[in-house]
Amino acid sequence: MGCQDENSVTSLFVDRIDNQVIEEIIMHFDNTKILLENEVPSEIMLNKPNQESLSLIRSSHINPIIKNLYGTISKSQYEWKPQKSYKIIPEFIEKYEDMEFDKVLAYLKNTSKGPIISLSLYNWSLKDCLKDTFAIRYFTYKCKDAYIWVDDSNFVSTIQLEVH
Repeated sequence: MGCQDENSVTSLFVDRIDNQVIEEIIMHFDNTKILLENEVPSEIMLNKPNQESLSLIRSSHINPIIKNLYGTISKSQYEWKPQKSYKIIPEFIEKYEDMEFDKVLAYLKNTSKGPIISLSLYNWSLKDCLKDTFAIRYFTYKCKDAYIWVDDSNFVSTIQLEVH
């Protein structure tokens, strides 16, 4: 749901498309493309989250990690700038457990072709309070390593997760 820019695309690597994928992912986007390899689905390309789903995220009681990631999205136009990555150091972060989101993370691991998952972020800025967000607290301990990508305006554009 994070792809707010008109031209941005979120890709999920899949080996099948079942009802859960349709009901929990595809239905939330207005533009979806499915890539096939040898007549078997290999990738879903998602673009333009629908307004009803975005409204639901903003108004409902949703998982706090998802709310951290995408609950305060604005329609600001993203402009690429040079960025630096910063490793999140667990010793400075309070651990957060979330059994519900464990299922989401397991699914994300299965949609990635390698050990790296990158999530686009919106309206995150590099401030000391970032270490207190549920998303940072969760990913820091659930992933082998976690990095944030920050531009010179302290805008955080991506969280990169190295999964076990």
